Amino acid sequence: SGADDYLTAYGFEYNFIEEAIVDDMPAQHNGLQAGHEEWVDNEVMSDDSGYGDETTTGPALSQQINDEAQGFFDIPVENLRASPFLLQYIRENISDYKNAIIVARYPGAVRKATAYAERLRVGIAVIHGEHKEAETDEVDGRTSPPPALSDSSATEAASVGASVGMGSTSTDRYNWDGLPQLLPKEKPPITIVGDVGGRIAIMIDDVIDDVESFVSTAEHLRDHGAYKIYVLATHGFFSADAPALIEDSPIDEVIVTNTVPHELQKMRCHKIKTIDISILLAEAMRRIQNKESLSFLFKNVSLED
Repeated sequence: SGADDYLTAYGFEYNFIEEAIVDDMPAQHNGLQAGHEEWVDNEVMSDDSGYGDETTTGPALSQQINDEAQGFFDIPVENLRASPFLLQYIRENISDYKNAIIVARYPGAVRKATAYAERLRVGIAVIHGEHKEAETDEVDGRTSPPPALSDSSATEAASVGASVGMGSTSTDRYNWDGLPQLLPKEKPPITIVGDVGGRIAIMIDDVIDDVESFVSTAEHLRDHGAYKIYVLATHGFFSADAPALIEDSPIDEVIVTNTVPHELQKMRCHKIKTIDISILLAEAMRRIQNKESLSFLFKNVSLED
C-alpha cells in the first residue's frame, strides 16, 4: 500500500513501530503489511499493555482521543488531529460549503464547532436540549430518597432547619437532615439556536457509535429548513443498527477517517464515506525515527480541533 511504501522508503523497522505505537486492537492491515504492528487504529490503552515504561524509546502516538491519556504514560503522547483532513473534504466535496452552517449537537461542542466555522468562514448553530445524560442520572441507588422519618424525627429536622435560618419549618420542604430538596431534572424541549433554513448543516464530532442522537438532530435540522445534512467525525464505530438508522435518516453523508475499520458497515449503508489519514501517521513516525520535530503536524491546529 502507499503507507507501506512510504515507511519502507525511510527505513522503518518492525521493532520501532512496536515500541512507538500503543495499540491493543487487532491488526486490520490498513497501512502496513502482515507482520507489522497495526498503527492506523491508535487508541491509547493503559500501562498494562507493556508500553509507556522505561524501555520505550519514543513518544506514543494517538489519534484524536482525550488529552488526559497522557496520564497513563511516563513518556510524551502526541495526540494527532484529523481536522485538516475533514476540513479539506468539506472544501473539495461540498460545492456550496460557503452556504453551510456548523452545528454543535449539544452546548459542550460549541468550541469545536466554532473552530471549524472560523476556518471555513461560516456560522454556527447550537442544539439545546439534546445533551447527554449525566452520570448521576443513572438509577443505581445513589439518588434514592432518604428513609422515612418518624414524627419526632421530622419535627426535629424541621427545627434544625429553622434554627440555621432556612425559613419555614414545614417538614414537606426539607428531608431528614434539614437540606432543601432539588426538583428532578428534566430535559428542555429541543431547540435550535441559529438559523439553518436554506443552509447545509454540518455536524462535527470526535466519535460516531450510537447514531440515534445524530438522527434525531438531523430530523430537527430538516424540519427547520436545512436542505443538506452532513456528519463528520474522526472515529466511526457504527455499532448495532447504526448503518440502517443512517440509511433511513435525513442525513445525506457521514464522513469518518479510517482509524477504525468499518468496511462491513459501509456495505450496509452507502452514505458512509471514508477519509484515509495513513499519511499523517506515517509522517509522524518518520519524524520520530529521524528525531525531527512534530511541530509541523500541529501547525495552526488548536486543542478545540
